[in-house]
Amino acid sequence: MTTSAGTPAGSLTGGRGSGPLSGTPHYVSPERIRGDAATPSSDLYALGILFYELLTGHVPWDGAVSTILSGHLDQAPTPPSQLVPGGLDPALETLILRAIAKAPRDRHKDMAAFIYELRTAMDMMGFGQRRRGGGKRV
Repeated sequence: MTTSAGTPAGSLTGGRGSGPLSGTPHYVSPERIRGDAATPSSDLYALGILFYELLTGHVPWDGAVSTILSGHLDQAPTPPSQLVPGGLDPALETLILRAIAKAPRDRHKDMAAFIYELRTAMDMMGFGQRRRGGGKRV
């Protein structure tokens, strides 16, 4: 299987002469593109891209593999609120943009911090409250 740019899917050329880089171009973090080791922060970045795509219907950067990788490294994403009809809750947009920050130090410190911020945003939007008593058990 190959990408639209003719590169084998799941194999990209990493930075610093590090050889092939595993991953899907749309979800790979900037530090992985530069040839750094995968970390939990890299996973948070990919999760942030996934949330961006789920809410907007688009990945932040698309096209040829080189264009996608360049976007991860050098281009700010279009704010999700500009792509969602009717806008997007600012807390949710902040969550996503923090998760896809270019520098790992600017992202959530770990998955627990991401989940806490997500639950807080959901509570603020009224989605975090569980039903009490009225539901039937299936």
